[in-house]
Amino acid sequence: MGVFVGHEPCPKCGSKDNLARYQDGGAFCFGCRYYEPPTHFAPYGQEKEDPIPVILPKDLTSELPKDNFDWLAQYLTPEEIKANFSYSPALQRHVYAWTSEFNGDCYWEARSVLRTPDGMFSHKTPKTVSRGNKPFFILGNWRGGGKVVLVEDIVSAIKLARITGSIPLFGAILRQEYLMRLVKIPSIKEIVVWLDRDKYKEALKLADRISFLRRCTVLSTEDDPKALSEAELKELLT
Repeated sequence: MGVFVGHEPCPKCGSKDNLARYQDGGAFCFGCRYYEPPTHFAPYGQEKEDPIPVILPKDLTSELPKDNFDWLAQYLTPEEIKANFSYSPALQRHVYAWTSEFNGDCYWEARSVLRTPDGMFSHKTPKTVSRGNKPFFILGNWRGGGKVVLVEDIVSAIKLARITGSIPLFGAILRQEYLMRLVKIPSIKEIVVWLDRDKYKEALKLADRISFLRRCTVLSTEDDPKALSEAELKELLT
């Protein structure tokens, strides 16, 4: 499914707001698990542009609740957390926000860490909410090493940026215009596609597109990149 749009009443169980509607027209009820397939799709490797001007949540604060801070601290240093994340009390999620220095375009992604009593993530609301067109940018020392790694999430990208160049896809799709920008950077000699384990097929397809234009490999591990130690990341990428 695409980007989350909003909540609607469920036609099957009658819930007022358990049905999540997505940008591609699909829907899923987190109460009775009623499902509606997508009604339209973006061109291969692309996503539909967000036509609505995007603004940041107005209640953002730099003070993260303990649950959110502790979740991020599993993977990042306090300095990395402070530099990259804020919190929205209304959304009950920590927020990563990006604004283009060229035209002011904005994208933000908010993630919940709420869990049910059995320790699982809550399914009452989507884990991640985002607004805006997914951006393209490279973190870390990509000019010096000549290698960049494509990952699904911003936390993995921040952690990988300690040792190499990294690009957060905010999902598993790289738009064609971004791919062309990437392969035209002369100092990048190798591209690694490292998506989460459940996106291995998508990783192979993406690497196949890239390999026509630049050297590209696929890396797959049981754990997400963000869950590995810095030493493990270095070993896998050398």
